Amino acid sequence: MNADAAAWRATLESLPRAHGPPLAQALLKANLEDFLVEETLGFGPDGGRAHWLLRVEKAGLDTLEVARSLARRLRIPVSDVGFAGLKDRRALARQWFTVPAAPNSDALASYTEGSPEQGFRVLEACAHSRKLRRGALLGNRFQIRLRAVTPPVDSGTLKQRLNLLATAGAPNYFGPQRFGRGYSNLERIASWLGGARPAYGREARAFVWSSARALIFNAGPGSFPASSSTSTGRAPSSARRRSTRNWSTACAGSTCTRRVLWRAARDRDAVLGPGALRGLRVRPGSARRPRPNRSRR
Repeated sequence: MNADAAAWRATLESLPRAHGPPLAQALLKANLEDFLVEETLGFGPDGGRAHWLLRVEKAGLDTLEVARSLARRLRIPVSDVGFAGLKDRRALARQWFTVPAAPNSDALASYTEGSPEQGFRVLEACAHSRKLRRGALLGNRFQIRLRAVTPPVDSGTLKQRLNLLATAGAPNYFGPQRFGRGYSNLERIASWLGGARPAYGREARAFVWSSARALIFNAGPGSFPASSSTSTGRAPSSARRRSTRNWSTACAGSTCTRRVLWRAARDRDAVLGPGALRGLRVRPGSARRPRPNRSRR
């Protein structure tokens, strides 16, 4: 791992905690059924004829793998499969997908693929008029079981901490899974910002962009993960903003980076401080690449 990625990882692993150190350590996701996710759309099927709305239960697979399997089954492009959000691989998750109505799509009503440990099954299939878009959900409900809790925590102390979290909240950081296995996406971000070509393929690029935005989002009040060409370490708010502007300007040569940082500036002013990324001076349209001229001679 290069110096920039290592510094970013160190920052992510030492983010400030709102209520002090954890009361104990525990084993998370020891079994698939220890992490249950239930997606809620906030609306139901409308009876249209253009698509099928599928409620799918998956285990040991990520959302994109299920989407690819549905596309293969129906012999359609994977881009025609709609879903509202990505769910954990190491979990038992129930979420919704849409597929275009086709002569063979009604066979998905009870379709099963793989095993209970690594596979999925369709629980419901309802007629619907529109493709499901990213973010078109009301929320997710989680049921999480922690195992091997050490040291044991008495119920009174645990209840007090849970009440504190319920009333005061906690920092809404992006977790390690957003940055890939072993923080591998940090290497890709550093390589990309160093001048390398973006990852090939829409999905691969989207994961890198998402990780870059999450890295900026996680910038806390005490530090910001700058590149090696700018100041690092803990700094007051004004110095952090200057460091952020320098880091942003240095990386603004890539149109993809412009888009990432513009979105971060638009969505996360509350985290970095108003105008923290103002030095970029870019608009959404300025991040688009010109299309090649394909007119016939």
